[in-house]
Amino acid sequence: NSQCFSLEIADTQELRTKGLSNRSHLPENSGMLFVFPESRIYNFWMKDTLISLDIIWISDDLEIVHMEKNNQPCTPNLCPSLTPNKPALYVLETKANVSEKYNISLGDKVSLS
Repeated sequence: NSQCFSLEIADTQELRTKGLSNRSHLPENSGMLFVFPESRIYNFWMKDTLISLDIIWISDDLEIVHMEKNNQPCTPNLCPSLTPNKPALYVLETKANVSEKYNISLGDKVSLS
């Protein structure tokens, strides 16, 4: 797939902690790329997130290794942690259902520029 996204970069602990929380809108071809200092299993959750998201874990060799689609914002009684089954160096958050619309799949390669 040759779909391009305009991404905000979250490459510090402060930016990664804040993420996309408290935003009421995210354009379809945009998102946030979380850049971590090392490849590991990184858990995500939707605390203080107001919009539904697709969350995509990407390995250090730029392969999609895990996806959680159409994640809903937390409720007062439920805020599950999303845990990948493989290590990742990057995590991409996009508007919900974008991965379905553009046929993004496990094993796809990503290009960052």
